[in-house]
Amino acid sequence: MKNFIKDKGAYILGIIIILLVWEMVSLIYQNDIVFPTLGEITKRFGEVLISKRTYIVLLSTIFRLLISVIISIVLGSILAFISYKNKMFKKLIAPLMTIFKSIPVASFIIIILIIVGHEKSSVLISMFVMMPIIYEGVLSAFDSIKKEVIEDIKTISNTNTLIIKDIYIPMMKPLIITAFLQSFSLGLKSLVMSEVLTMPKYSI
Repeated sequence: MKNFIKDKGAYILGIIIILLVWEMVSLIYQNDIVFPTLGEITKRFGEVLISKRTYIVLLSTIFRLLISVIISIVLGSILAFISYKNKMFKKLIAPLMTIFKSIPVASFIIIILIIVGHEKSSVLISMFVMMPIIYEGVLSAFDSIKKEVIEDIKTISNTNTLIIKDIYIPMMKPLIITAFLQSFSLGLKSLVMSEVLTMPKYSI
């Protein structure tokens, strides 16, 4: 209990120090655009909270994120399954996944914005950021299943829904959840960034 209180106290102290430093810098710099005072931030934040448009924008962003997540999960999982079953396909698709992970988000934004326009670009950008992570996570989950287990399953029965539900999914679950969480955080960041730059209707 004491350690918990001590840790929380240190955390709160860290927040207070950050706020004090911010306030000092804002008073010295005196530029509300770059470093607004805490009072100005609180005032603007209150104005945002009471605005109806704020919630429309948030719902629109969440909707775009959900579309990106669903597409990424479906596409990434399908490609991972094919790669698991076909090693040649895995080698062929590896350079493409490397490109997706290596290209900066800003470059994606420019390329996709030119191709599809500003309304659909944010969803595609977020999808291209999340999909390679989900692909690698699901593929790693498939690869983590021991060959002995697969051979034992084959002797019992062919692959069916019960085997997938009771054996495959529990064994793969930790790696898949980790991949989904990692991709979700990056997808949200890239979506917000792309919305700011591409400015679709009802965007942040």
